Amino acid sequence: SGITASGHSSYYLTETGDLYAWGMNENGILGVPGGGKITMPTLVASGVAKVEVCHSNDAENNNNATMMAYLTLDGQLYTVGANGAGQLGRNGTATDDRVGPVKFDKKIVDISVGHDHLLVLDEEGVLWGVGSNTYGQLGKRNDGGNTTSFQTVATGVKRIAAGRRNTFYTDSS
Repeated sequence: SGITASGHSSYYLTETGDLYAWGMNENGILGVPGGGKITMPTLVASGVAKVEVCHSNDAENNNNATMMAYLTLDGQLYTVGANGAGQLGRNGTATDDRVGPVKFDKKIVDISVGHDHLLVLDEEGVLWGVGSNTYGQLGKRNDGGNTTSFQTVATGVKRIAAGRRNTFYTDSS
């Protein structure tokens, strides 16, 4: 349970797993069909364990390339929003204003969202990333650009956090 927000959107996750959202719905980032502004908390999904958005999306410069991801109680990952770097983990690089499932072969235990990348931690401690690696945020040195399929970032990982264009994690050492 808890609350989180990005430049123009807010989310509340109840203790029972109901996800509510309100704010600007550009690129469908609230997980609600259609665009525009939603002024009241609106139920997006039930059975949610965690919701993630980029907390620094450069909204003051009219950068609305934002996305939202949530992990369900049964370990399914869903994404919606901007996808120019492939950060939704589905649909190549096409922005999708509808919430959709992400196919992932491992059991997911945590997620984190950066400005243009998505991190997934599996139950074996492997950190995976998809989207932009322009600043090395997917752990690939001298290999900028985008990836639309999940790549291994690190192993032995315990905790994760994605920043605007960076990745942080703690490992077993």
